[in-house]
Amino acid sequence: MIALKTYYKLLNSSERMHSGETAQQKATEEIYLLTLEQQAILEEKKVQERNRISQELHDGILGKLFGTRINLGFLEITKDKKIQEQHQYYLEELQDIEKEIRDVPHQLNTDTTNTDINFTNLIAQLLQDKSILGNFKYELTISEQISWKTVNELVKVNLYCIIQESLKNIIKHANASQILLVFSMEQECLVVELTDNGIGFNSNKTTKGIGLKNAHSRIQKLNGKFHLSSVINQGTSIHNQLPITITI
Repeated sequence: MIALKTYYKLLNSSERMHSGETAQQKATEEIYLLTLEQQAILEEKKVQERNRISQELHDGILGKLFGTRINLGFLEITKDKKIQEQHQYYLEELQDIEKEIRDVPHQLNTDTTNTDINFTNLIAQLLQDKSILGNFKYELTISEQISWKTVNELVKVNLYCIIQESLKNIIKHANASQILLVFSMEQECLVVELTDNGIGFNSNKTTKGIGLKNAHSRIQKLNGKFHLSSVINQGTSIHNQLPITITI
């Protein structure tokens, strides 16, 4: 989180020198950071709760099971062979249950909290929220080839802002019922494609609005490539290609 704030300060110092950036863009970046910080707090609380449950399982339930198994072992069993076999079976069952419970705390203590999960969760939540507002269905595809740990935080911040602005434009102008958002890798670049089935427009004649211009500007500043294609009554597709690491 500290690293993200540092990147954000550097982003502001360079980007705010450009008059094309609006107050709304700055607010969007602030919202992204605030949302990410809030999610980090929630994830930390989840980890604390997992640790509490893990400790309770280990010190409480596991201890009681162990004690029960030991006490059963000291019971005097009749010479009936069938009862002896059943007794031994239940002792072994208890031992297996102890082993299973012993494995649970280890799994619970595995901290999977990181910005990778935070970022993809934020994108998924953004899509869900906007789909309700815009009354459209969506599909989110994220390639397993993407190593989010290697993706620069500036790239994540800008992508979130671009996707948010694009969804806003779709809701306002496209009248789309279906949206597809795909994250993939091409060589050393992160590729993000956002496609809708809306009314489209003639991209060769129509002047780009401020939202598209800002998106194009963001991608260029990160040494990426921005491509938009749209056909009337056939929808619009935005293709962003970004290096996963950048030089500040």
